[in-house]
Amino acid sequence: MTTLRNAHVVYTSELDPSRWVVRHAHGEVPGKFPYGLERLGEHGLSVLPEVVQRAGRNPARWIGLADPRLWRQQTANKSSSVIAWDESSVVPMLIRHGRSDQRLVGGLIWVTDAVATGRNSLRTEILKRVYRRLDDIWVLSRGQLPILQDWLGLEADRLHFIPLGIDPAFFPASPIPKRPMILSLGNDRDRDPRTLFEALRMLLQHLPGTRVVVQSRSNLDAPPGVEVFSSLSGPRVRDLYREASVVVVATKQNLHVSGMTTVLEAMSSGRPVVLSGTPGAEDYVKHGETGYLVAPGQSSFLANAILDILSQQHLLERMGAAAAAHVRASHTEATMTRALAEVLRQ
Repeated sequence: MTTLRNAHVVYTSELDPSRWVVRHAHGEVPGKFPYGLERLGEHGLSVLPEVVQRAGRNPARWIGLADPRLWRQQTANKSSSVIAWDESSVVPMLIRHGRSDQRLVGGLIWVTDAVATGRNSLRTEILKRVYRRLDDIWVLSRGQLPILQDWLGLEADRLHFIPLGIDPAFFPASPIPKRPMILSLGNDRDRDPRTLFEALRMLLQHLPGTRVVVQSRSNLDAPPGVEVFSSLSGPRVRDLYREASVVVVATKQNLHVSGMTTVLEAMSSGRPVVLSGTPGAEDYVKHGETGYLVAPGQSSFLANAILDILSQQHLLERMGAAAAAHVRASHTEATMTRALAEVLRQ
């Protein structure tokens, strides 16, 4: 085991921790730092945040990463580490720290989907070079590990699965209201509004008048009566979890468990969830216990799963309680940073 003293955590400018602390003090965001990484300090590390400019999508800006002078020899027994959360921060991290003798550790979220579907590009090739130069890499979905190991050709002990954690104090459990309400949140590229809207249209035929709230930027027409918002503030999201009976996330096929943050926040609030069952999703939703996992793209399965929960009050309450307990046992910022600290010390 290595004795570590400092952990430099690289954030992109839109996640500047100095601004995040102020927003947290006003109750707008969870955690003192983004992703709760300040809690690495609970494991004997001095957490030193750094702010960098996002790498962006233009690979021409990354060509300098091919310069061999950026690469350093990997050495053992480093006493300081540098951590980047995902692809947008790992590139500037390497530009800044690539020639140092610090331990370089990075998370990976999106690129495995491009690799798995054959969408290779200059960007993915540069990311391949970047990640191969890190000491350790972590992902938030076990479904990414086989693709990642094959793509990078690295030893398995340099690749790690770390379950995402959230701040349960920011999303406290509350009683499920008597009036049923279905909630769906999230706008990332792998959400599936078409399947979601089809499922909601079917569901409202069985449960007319049920309140439905959806966050989506899709141009598709939502079913009549569905409240659609393009964006929502953090405090409003927290209020909606309290108002909801069940939270639904429909996604396309993906390897990084799109929607994991939403389902963890919802479960922390004591709400059962219905999530598309993509690879790795079973680490977040316990099928039949904290909610249901359904086949991606199957609107009838999605509608039936929601209906099953809403039509049985005892199931609704049992799943909600189990969901809140599951998050507090396995998916807090404390459990996530403990796992990350163990990786840093290996």
